[in-house]
Amino acid sequence: KGKHLSLASHITCNTFTFSLYRWAAACVMSRQNKDELCLIPLWDMANHKQTKPTTSFDIEKNELQFCAPEIVKSGEQVFMYYGERTNEDFLLYQGFEDMNHPDDFVSMQLDMPESTCARPVKLMLLNNLSISLPGPFTLSADQVLDPPLLAFARVSVMTKDELSIFLRDPEYCKDLGVSSKPRAVSADLDIRASKFLEQLLSCFHKVDCSLNRFLKHTIEIVQQLGSSPIASHNID
Repeated sequence: KGKHLSLASHITCNTFTFSLYRWAAACVMSRQNKDELCLIPLWDMANHKQTKPTTSFDIEKNELQFCAPEIVKSGEQVFMYYGERTNEDFLLYQGFEDMNHPDDFVSMQLDMPESTCARPVKLMLLNNLSISLPGPFTLSADQVLDPPLLAFARVSVMTKDELSIFLRDPEYCKDLGVSSKPRAVSADLDIRASKFLEQLLSCFHKVDCSLNRFLKHTIEIVQQLGSSPIASHNID
């Protein structure tokens, strides 16, 4: 690193090499803020720590303002908060992972096979719920399933009679993403939906080990969903 820094001020067309290009590109790309790309001296040197937001921009003064998130003693490192990002974002944009990230999540894409019974009607119902395939759907460490993912599972296993009920009354559709005893979702439907999700997520578990901690947690919630006493609907 020191060698590159000493050479940086002496780079010319004759001395510029691919090795130096890779170093320069890595410096710049590791400083990008998703869609925005900029280099901010000194501010860029702070490492990330999961804490409260530490940076703001004063429009009137036209300046970037940074406040330390905690008391810093002489000689201690000053950290900053990089924002609400997943480990996937951290790895892609900053080159590291925070394995203790409390709000980490992953996005996944799911679709409905062409052979699915009443597929056009099920897609219509999902569209009414503003859910488009293939997603994305979210897996996280939260204690509640991603509402679109839960609604997708329930719709995927619905019978024609169940589809007719939900299409007839849009108000009941709102319950499809709710996991805590929704009035319009029968216990039988949730048992089928939980088995469907468990089998589906188990397939991802076999092909993508990076999802393991999210899949394990989500499957545990799904199993609870299928075994929870949920009131059956009594819609006429």
